[in-house]
Amino acid sequence: MFEEIKGIIAKQLRIKPEEIKNSDRLIEDLGADSLEMAEVLMTIEDKHGIYISDEDVLKIKTVQDIADYLDNM
Repeated sequence: MFEEIKGIIAKQLRIKPEEIKNSDRLIEDLGADSLEMAEVLMTIEDKHGIYISDEDVLKIKTVQDIADYLDNM
């Protein structure tokens, strides 16, 4: 799961997947802006056939948060 998430983030942010840690915050640590964050989450929604509510989007800060969200689906 983490490798898939890291791959999506790496592609969107144009960084190497191995540079991404599970505890990294998407905005503060990885430098994503709000549009990039939205695109990462939309890609995850499309790949998993899910919808992440606006309320849940606000709770997602780290790579681990994304994995936890998907685990709880």
